[in-house]
Amino acid sequence: MANPMARVEQIPSPGESDHGLALDADGLRKLIDDFRESALFSIVATAALTGARRNEILALQWIDFDPVNKTMRIERALEETKAGLFF
Repeated sequence: MANPMARVEQIPSPGESDHGLALDADGLRKLIDDFRESALFSIVATAALTGARRNEILALQWIDFDPVNKTMRIERALEETKAGLFF
């Protein structure tokens, strides 16, 4: 049986060649520093330092944070469907 993926070209679409690239330590530090004065700082820092996906960050609630142990649980994601938004 032939693998249909064997004929797929590995050429990224125009404007999408940077998808999936990871920042090095300096790039990550610059990203976080550049957002420090922004209202988006906590979201960007959380995403950058945890690797959480956008929909996982949007689904975070206060019960997910434990300030005593300095931990955060990611247990749900926000999903948009035709019927609306769901966790």
